[in-house]
Amino acid sequence: FYLEISPRPIKANLKQKAVLRIENSFLIPIAIDFSGNEMEMGFNRPAFKKTEGDVYTADFILEACISDEIKWKSLVLFQSKEGEKIGVPFYFTVRKK
Repeated sequence: FYLEISPRPIKANLKQKAVLRIENSFLIPIAIDFSGNEMEMGFNRPAFKKTEGDVYTADFILEACISDEIKWKSLVLFQSKEGEKIGVPFYFTVRKK
């Protein structure tokens, strides 16, 4: 699968879009969970919506902080056809400037 977030660079307090492309997968995307790596930034778990074929999207806004940069972890949540849930992590940094 392939995950793309736009617009780039990722910024706080700006509506962003996660686009997930999957080919021939036995996993169904459920949601994407965002959490601060080094500090609590609140609950942020938008659901994926199927848009076309094997493309799923989710809109989200990352919160701002007084820090100049925040390290984030996003966990793409999937469910198998048998009901098993798994998560695939991605890490990134958001800077104010």
